[in-house]
Amino acid sequence: MKQPSAGGRGAIASLLLLTATAAYAVTNVNLLTNGTFDEDLAHWVASGSVELIDSGGWSGGPFARLAPAPGQTAELTQTVPNLTPRTRYTLAARVRTSDRLAPPIVGIRAGAQIEKAHGWVAVGDEGNWLERRLEVFTDDGATSLQVVLQGWQTDLDVHVDMDAIRLHEGRLTD
Repeated sequence: MKQPSAGGRGAIASLLLLTATAAYAVTNVNLLTNGTFDEDLAHWVASGSVELIDSGGWSGGPFARLAPAPGQTAELTQTVPNLTPRTRYTLAARVRTSDRLAPPIVGIRAGAQIEKAHGWVAVGDEGNWLERRLEVFTDDGATSLQVVLQGWQTDLDVHVDMDAIRLHEGRLTD
C-alpha cells in the first residue's frame, strides 16, 4: 500500500480537523426554545410572579423578571426533549438580581444523573448581568432535561432577571 506524501498527510489532517470542527458546530446549537424571550414567555411554564420586560435584557431586548415573595418562589421551567442518554450538556444563562441576598437560581432537574443548581452573587454585583454555567450528564435512558430558573421565596423586596438561556450538548468553550 502506498503511503501518502507529506503534503497528502497534511491535507488529510486538515480534512479531519475541518470535519471535527463542523461536527462540533452542528451540536453547538441552542437546544432550548425561546431562550431569549423574543416570543414572550412561550415554551416556558411559569409559576409565581413572572413577567416579561420588553427591553433592557442582556443584549438590549426582552428578558424575564421573577419576583419572589414571602412563601412563594417565582419560577420558569422548560423541558428539553430528544436528548441522548449518558451525554454531557451545558446550561448557560445571563442573570441579574436587585439584591445579592436573593440570587437568581439556574438549575437542571428531571433527567440529569445528578440534579444541579447555581445561585449566588458576589458583593457589589447586584444590578449587573452575570453569566452562570453548569454541566450535567443525562441519566441512563433519559432523553430529556428540565431547565429551571428561580427566584427563591424571600421577605426581601427583590426581583431577579433572566436572559440568554442556552442549553448545548457538550462543553461550552467560549
